[in-house]
Amino acid sequence: MAQGSKCYCINCDTEGRVVVTRINCGNTKLLVCGLYLYCDDHSQVYVHNVINILGYIESILDKHLDYKCIILGDFNFECDSSNLSFCEFNKLAKDYGLVVCDDLDVTGCGYTYCHASLHQHSLIDHIFVSQSIRPLVRDYEIISDGANLSDHLPIQFKLLCNVSRSVKSNLKSQHKVTNFRWDKSDLSKYYLHTGMMLQKIDHALLCNGNNYNCVNTDHHNRCRNLLRRNCALSK
Repeated sequence: MAQGSKCYCINCDTEGRVVVTRINCGNTKLLVCGLYLYCDDHSQVYVHNVINILGYIESILDKHLDYKCIILGDFNFECDSSNLSFCEFNKLAKDYGLVVCDDLDVTGCGYTYCHASLHQHSLIDHIFVSQSIRPLVRDYEIISDGANLSDHLPIQFKLLCNVSRSVKSNLKSQHKVTNFRWDKSDLSKYYLHTGMMLQKIDHALLCNGNNYNCVNTDHHNRCRNLLRRNCALSK
């Protein structure tokens, strides 16, 4: 962020799925909404929850009509008209002049979520911006990096802003920061030492894993209650 910029976290919904930040950067006033949307389970509850979140975002946007907007995060949907949640969000996007930046990816990766064992790939993380600032988006890329242990790939981009030249810089020369990469080291030693450290952890399990003869009465009670609950639901 440019020197002289001011950033304020101004709001958050009760479930922590939307975090709203206001940024004043030179002549540019930005409203940034970080979003983590629900997974679609094709239920009416899901639809209700999505509409509630979109209503919350809309209430924030209405209070900042003089701000350019960026909505980004894990949307848990692909931008396809067959997805109900996308259709609902697209209504908000059209009302407030927001456009998606998926096609700006310079890497050509094409996905942000990967489930390797199931061979599933999907593009469910997005960045929507006000149409007027979309030309200012630069170096948009989905980062596929071996150091990332998440099943989601991060997205990074730059946004060009006009900053007053009158701000004097007192920054000293930047020192090079070195990141330690597990995937660039001696993997055999990495696995060896990781295994040794994990073996030192005392799990304090009271179950006999060899013959599944559990002696933990708490486990017995929980399993019994779970079985009763499932039987009651099946009836």
